[in-house]
Amino acid sequence: MVDYLAGTGGVTRDRMLASGKGASELLNKDDPFAAEIRRVLIVNVSE
Repeated sequence: MVDYLAGTGGVTRDRMLASGKGASELLNKDDPFAAEIRRVLIVNVSE
């Protein structure tokens, strides 16, 4: 996602932080390959 936003969205890499949750925060513990596991959370922090 960072690569996509930096390449096409015009967002500089120093303004982004990518964090992988892996198996620690599954939304669907019954199906680790479920679509809802692959998610992106974007938080806009304005000053």
